[in-house]
Amino acid sequence: MARDRDYQRAVQARFHELRLENICRFTNERTDAITHIAASDVLFSTSLFEGFPNAVLEAMACGTPVVTTEYSDIRRILPLSWQVVPQRKAELLAAAIQRAACERSSVVTAQRAWVEQHATAERSVTAMEAVYALYATRNSTRTATGARVGTA
Repeated sequence: MARDRDYQRAVQARFHELRLENICRFTNERTDAITHIAASDVLFSTSLFEGFPNAVLEAMACGTPVVTTEYSDIRRILPLSWQVVPQRKAELLAAAIQRAACERSSVVTAQRAWVEQHATAERSVTAMEAVYALYATRNSTRTATGARVGTA
């Protein structure tokens, strides 16, 4: 907790030092986040570690270009290789953000195609059913051979 507060104070100090108050805001938790994501020119994620990045998928679904740093399986999600900046260098991230803004239409089209192919509710249900079917088959085989269900 103390480490988080120290980091937050350092970020806030740098934010004020750079005089970013007129172009950037810290909003904390919001119930209208999707509205803000949809109104953004570009969403960029600079995570070091992340599970599945819901904000990235949300931006892709609502037509906002995305740029990220390299983490997790992000390359499996974003359709254009340049959307993922492999090195954590500000100038490379800035260049990718500018490119995403300039090529907005083609980026949004590619992202939308990925979402429609991989991330619809129907696709999620189909994928989950396949997982359940796989485990049901494995467990029924184990049960039939005398192994206890739920053990490895």
